[in-house]
Amino acid sequence: MFIVSRRQAAIDALCCGVAAMVSVSCSGRSSDAGPAKSVAPNRVSASAPAKLLGAVKLSESTLRRVAIVQPMPEYPAAALSDHIAGVVVAEIMATAGGVVEKVQILQAPDRRTGDAVVAALKQWRFKDVTLDGSTQPLKPYGRVTFYFSVEHGAGVVRNPETAQAASTAPAAAPSAARELGEAELQQLRKSTRIVLLDVRDRDDYRWQHRDQAVNIPFDELTVRAPRELSGFEYVVVDCASFKGDMCRAAPRLLASAGVSHIGVLVP
Repeated sequence: MFIVSRRQAAIDALCCGVAAMVSVSCSGRSSDAGPAKSVAPNRVSASAPAKLLGAVKLSESTLRRVAIVQPMPEYPAAALSDHIAGVVVAEIMATAGGVVEKVQILQAPDRRTGDAVVAALKQWRFKDVTLDGSTQPLKPYGRVTFYFSVEHGAGVVRNPETAQAASTAPAAAPSAARELGEAELQQLRKSTRIVLLDVRDRDDYRWQHRDQAVNIPFDELTVRAPRELSGFEYVVVDCASFKGDMCRAAPRLLASAGVSHIGVLVP
């Protein structure tokens, strides 16, 4: 049985949601209270509000740690033949007994890779998760990420911990986010390898987004940014199209994930 620490629950809830990095970083340090106290090994983090529904939202790293059976997806032969590659993101929910009851593919390069992830996740099993001070098991849920790549003619599937970053060069020390206007953005594009990052949810991105903008939803930045953005010299968060907590928090979250040069596109 795994016990959810209430303090870690708050940290994980912030790191999975829009309020992340406002006062608590995903590294487990509070920006106001100094270093976080150590947590006993048998305690895991989770989202406090979700427990009211009998379910508990776990960060991806915690979800994988609680899983006692977690087979990797198999690369579909047809997808490999077609050189299909990319990232697959799925949301998974298990019963209080640890049996997977729901898998939803949120993003995939094609249906075959998505189906491969569904087939693997349906075999996952989890230990009981309870809230600190309670013996009532909760239903764990959260998002998991897999990277499909074709290497030397072979299909390889990796999780975020083993996925090779686009660049193996050591990251520079993070600098303060720089505000950019449209003219500055275009000038920067002429001399720098940049990516324009849209951190809204997928539905908003599909409805409307700027040309050449790449979408990584805000609550997936901690997991995906180090693997998918490290090949760029500059990451510019698009805050010209919308305003809100995500735009204020995204640069700090990116910095905590190891992104060194960050810009914010403003109107």
